[in-house]
Amino acid sequence: MLRFTLHHIRFQNWDASSNFLVELKKSANIWGVWRGVFGLSSQECIIICPKRDSDQPFISPVGTEIIKTVNLTSTARPQSSAPLTQSGLYIFRTFAIDRENIEAAVDLSTRGWVYFEDQPDFAAQPIALFEVALENSSYLLLITWYRDFKSWERSREPDPEATKNFVARQKLTHSTLAIATRLWEG
Repeated sequence: MLRFTLHHIRFQNWDASSNFLVELKKSANIWGVWRGVFGLSSQECIIICPKRDSDQPFISPVGTEIIKTVNLTSTARPQSSAPLTQSGLYIFRTFAIDRENIEAAVDLSTRGWVYFEDQPDFAAQPIALFEVALENSSYLLLITWYRDFKSWERSREPDPEATKNFVARQKLTHSTLAIATRLWEG
């Protein structure tokens, strides 16, 4: 089980984003930084950092403000905190699920992925399924990589075995929210 921290950042103005990654990489250990395609303001980004005992507190670069910070615990994935490098589309999808159903939802996800990832019609890989435990609730954050929007669109009708597991997971879910992003490489 790996621990990460998600920081949702807003740029105070466009000039603040120009040297953002350069400054950020000087001061933080980064798993990934994403800019929005849809569902995230053009003045915002999401940063996920591996959490380590020796890490210094996260300080957002000059010209930015932290909208929120959330602690993440890996479930089935990721199994490494090595920085992500694969370009493509990353969908962040949250699942509001009762705490007592988290383990079942993770199991259903993992079983569905066996059939979902090995498709000839599209290129997709769930790269992370995090549990976010809040004071009074929990939710899952699934991050899935797709080669492109065409792959995302084709993945809406996956293998029937994958669908069976994902439908069962949906029955445990109160609501979902998805945003599309791209890895910000600088």
